[in-house]
Amino acid sequence: AKDEPWVMEELIPKLEGEQDWRLCLHHRDFEPGRAFIDNIVGGIYSSRKTSCLIIKNYLKSNWCSSEVQVASFRLFDEQ
Repeated sequence: AKDEPWVMEELIPKLEGEQDWRLCLHHRDFEPGRAFIDNIVGGIYSSRKTSCLIIKNYLKSNWCSSEVQVASFRLFDEQ
């Protein structure tokens, strides 16, 4: 949340606009009423690729740590 202005104004337009990627964004793509962790798992497993941008505030977040763990599990699960 602390980096949300930068993500919304800089990162998303660059990746979705210029690179033509389709990102999974919690405010847009998560299903309301569904458990947050279930939305994370669903987003990762329904994606072709998972990219992780590691910044200081990301490292302080418990949810972001869970995202990396799920993505890592998928990588090893599908090898």
